[in-house]
Amino acid sequence: MRLEDHPDLRWRGNQAVLAGSLLSLYRRLDAAFARLGTCEQAPEVMYPTLLGASHLAKLDYFKSFPHMATFACNLDRDPDNLGTFARGAGVDGQGAVALTKLAPVTEVLTPAACYHIYVDLAGQNLPAFRTVTTRATCFRREDHYTPLERQWSFGMREVVGLGASEDVKAFLERGRIRVDRFVEALGLAIA
Repeated sequence: MRLEDHPDLRWRGNQAVLAGSLLSLYRRLDAAFARLGTCEQAPEVMYPTLLGASHLAKLDYFKSFPHMATFACNLDRDPDNLGTFARGAGVDGQGAVALTKLAPVTEVLTPAACYHIYVDLAGQNLPAFRTVTTRATCFRREDHYTPLERQWSFGMREVVGLGASEDVKAFLERGRIRVDRFVEALGLAIA
């Protein structure tokens, strides 16, 4: 059976809906990757969905990936503006929201889980190598979407290592070995 035909997968044009066995598999895989973080003594941190645009600007995200950003926006709260919007059609014939004047956009929907870690630890002196793991719902505005490969909204678990170059390289090598063993144990062929 092709994955696209699986009864526990519904595709909504740019996002997957998982149920039953696929949702169970998703949760088990996330738990397995969280355990990889445990191997590195990485505490888990839960971050919000929104990330300040000013933080991503400092990381040059908008210069590097302007085409992928998804912004959280709101209508300007001016009563006339809100009234105009409320009296409008809501959406046009293609299903696009018929927006009126927007308030300043200051938040971005998380594009990658690790950005929160970098923002959280910015400016701190890390006297020793440190690891952190987090799982986030991430958003990337791609030019095309494929079920469970490229989606506008998707779950991402990251185990991040921070420190001196030699410590990070050793961390990456340990991670590569662990993931290779995990893939091998599952019997998957990964190129």
